[in-house]
Amino acid sequence: GSVNPDMTALMEKKDKILDSQRQGIAALLKNSGVVLQMGRAVIKSKGIVEVISNDDDKKELNYDKLIIATGTKPLNVADFPFDHHHILSSNDILQLDAVPESLVIVGGGVIGCEFACIFSALGSKVTIVEAMSRLLPLPAVDEDCSKLLLREMKKRKIAVFCDTIVKSSDIKNDQVSIHLEVSPFTDNPKPKKLKTNVIEAQKMAVCIGRSALSSDLGLENIGLKTNPQGWIDANEKLETSVQGVYAIGDILGPEKVMLAHVASHEGIIAAQNAMGDEGIMDYDVIPGAIFTMPEIGTVGLSETE
Repeated sequence: GSVNPDMTALMEKKDKILDSQRQGIAALLKNSGVVLQMGRAVIKSKGIVEVISNDDDKKELNYDKLIIATGTKPLNVADFPFDHHHILSSNDILQLDAVPESLVIVGGGVIGCEFACIFSALGSKVTIVEAMSRLLPLPAVDEDCSKLLLREMKKRKIAVFCDTIVKSSDIKNDQVSIHLEVSPFTDNPKPKKLKTNVIEAQKMAVCIGRSALSSDLGLENIGLKTNPQGWIDANEKLETSVQGVYAIGDILGPEKVMLAHVASHEGIIAAQNAMGDEGIMDYDVIPGAIFTMPEIGTVGLSETE
């Protein structure tokens, strides 16, 4: 007979795993004598961070060295902003209580391709819209891998529009009408004309990148500037332009490598240097995994690089 995924059970299992990981990390911190303060942190001045809890209690913490690891949030696009019901962020996708009949994914990068494979396997009719000429248009991913993934997606009936952007979207009768046009960003010198300008789906997931969580941190109070996109610059010791202040993880932006295991290693290097050692962060040979179907693994330079 027909087999249908139980989305409620799937989400319950996901939440159980996350809760277990949170408890495990909290226990590791406690066993290492690390004090954990939950709340919103703002740098008040050199050497002072204020933490505001959920019930608006304020507490000042003194510091000799500071490590900033605030990370990112999904990038919101003004032309089709998240409504968290029809137009979803990558965070929203992880909260769905039912498998959508149809799903358009804007962005054929790592996150977009991973979700495309997952929801296709769960039974959704999936379409990917990618502005560049290939899926996974990353320097670290060989073009051969992109071609193979496209072939496998076609076998799974995943529709892929490369050289294409979403111009706008309308919501009507619980459906999203998505207006397409030829991408001005593509690296393809001769992109083909679009076969259709409008596609419809029950949900649209926007997976075209992340934005920095650096505003409202009080960085200006210690004279720490970000670049125009909000990313924080750090040297090979992961120290920022302000002495004694370090930055690690995704807040360093796409010029570095936005992967969890890279952030972990950056944390070790920053902690060593904060304690007076001489650690250097080396980005030359980093393994990466992309959880598509089939999976893709990379390490070192791609053929093009």
